[in-house]
Amino acid sequence: MSNVIMPKYPHAIYYDAKGEQQKLFPDELHDTERRAFARSSELWDPDEEYRLFPRYREDSPHFYSLSNSARAFSRVLENDPAHDARVLDLLKELSSDTNFRVGFYEWDGTEKQFISFTQTRNYSWGKEVTRALTANLRCRHDLFGASKDLKLTARFPWVAIEVVKHHYPDDQTFSALLSLTKELPCVILFDFIDVPNYFLHVDRSAGDIRVIYYIYDGSVWKNDCRWKSCTPAFFREKVAEHIQQVLAKRT
Repeated sequence: MSNVIMPKYPHAIYYDAKGEQQKLFPDELHDTERRAFARSSELWDPDEEYRLFPRYREDSPHFYSLSNSARAFSRVLENDPAHDARVLDLLKELSSDTNFRVGFYEWDGTEKQFISFTQTRNYSWGKEVTRALTANLRCRHDLFGASKDLKLTARFPWVAIEVVKHHYPDDQTFSALLSLTKELPCVILFDFIDVPNYFLHVDRSAGDIRVIYYIYDGSVWKNDCRWKSCTPAFFREKVAEHIQQVLAKRT
């Protein structure tokens, strides 16, 4: 038998007959009826990441999972009204049942042309979507879209949008996103709200999502330029410079 100590949790959550989330605390397991209820219920940890089970010990009742580790939650959440408003505005635009082309503008010397590198066909969108990135890490995307048909191919990739005001993805999350997009059909789009609708713009009438910075195929891209080696610090530095350049031109 394994000697691995399973992680314990301060409380478990479950959903009642009305679909409302409820909490169940370890001390309640001293009661035989509550203990029987816990054993027959579907219990989860507070983040709904792991299925939990009750274990009764007279001196230490607790809940445990079958996993011997817990995924760290590395995403630093924005706490800014402008950020929250932007997320809601984007969600409204994306949830319009429009099939969007995702791409960037290319200048051929005479005119700009929209170049699409992926599309969203019949997608479902949500905000503040928590997802596992690796066995040890999870993050919360500001916006996340996926095929309603549950397809995951190059033609139907996952699409996440990170709306940045103060907090960029930390180093661990940034590296995990690079790896994820290398292994699976997934693209990460970046929006920087210090310059609204500049770095990412949704044009519902044209059916386009125009973006400048994104992660695709294991690399950071700026329009059609792949940054083959890009650290999180380099990304933050270059984007900050770009933001200041745009703001300076507008003053």
